[in-house]
Amino acid sequence: MTIRPKDTKDAQSLTLSVGEKGYAVLNVTSNYRQAIAFNGFISEPVVKSNNAPAK
Repeated sequence: MTIRPKDTKDAQSLTLSVGEKGYAVLNVTSNYRQAIAFNGFISEPVVKSNNAPAK
């Protein structure tokens, strides 16, 4: 998925690639700085239970 923001002049594009096993890479291309990449795994959010005893 590629996003090309039109409301800012700094970020030219953001590209998110996600593999079948949850590994993801986000590449950010800027007009004024070097490109940067973030990588890691995507997982389900942990939902806290409301059944915990009160302290």
